[in-house]
Amino acid sequence: ATNVAETSITISGIVYVIDCGFVKLRAYNPRTAIECLVVVPVSQASANQRAGRGGRSRSGKCYRLYTEEAFDKLPQSTVPEMQRSNLAPVILQLKALGIDNVLRFHFMSPPPAQSMVQALELLYALGGLDKDCRLTEPLGMRIAEFPLNPMFAKMLLESGNFGCSQEILSIAAMMQIQNIFVVPSNQKSQAIRVHRKFAVEEGDHLTML
Repeated sequence: ATNVAETSITISGIVYVIDCGFVKLRAYNPRTAIECLVVVPVSQASANQRAGRGGRSRSGKCYRLYTEEAFDKLPQSTVPEMQRSNLAPVILQLKALGIDNVLRFHFMSPPPAQSMVQALELLYALGGLDKDCRLTEPLGMRIAEFPLNPMFAKMLLESGNFGCSQEILSIAAMMQIQNIFVVPSNQKSQAIRVHRKFAVEEGDHLTML
């Protein structure tokens, strides 16, 4: 089963569901400021959702690749995305909507205080917020218009001043996917050797060009 199996969409013809007991979730580490996909144990609620995919249109079965004891130790529900994501884009949008006091905003799933503080610090460092944590004009407003991570938005806006907009557009686009290189499972060593031909001393970002 994948995350699709946990949606409310009914896919006709599904009779058997095989649940591995794990799920890939996007998680943000406020200490390292890195967001990545991590494999974590599935929650009991998600496991039950997966099991419910089989037998919608006719009798079905779910095969869980873990014991009942392991199921009982799983968390009751999945950690809300608000509590494991980069909050800078969220705060920026709230500010753009006129909600200045985001610390007192009534989130359905209140995010960690550390994540909130770091997001505010990041937006201030980018010039999107002033010392009073208000959206700056025009920079903050322009950053908020981009459906991107604020760091990418600032990068795109500044690229025009350095005459490298085309290059930055390419880099920003490629950084939206997990990996720009294809690595065949049966030819990993050969793929790595080929990929090294594209590497440059200036770093990963210029390697993408």
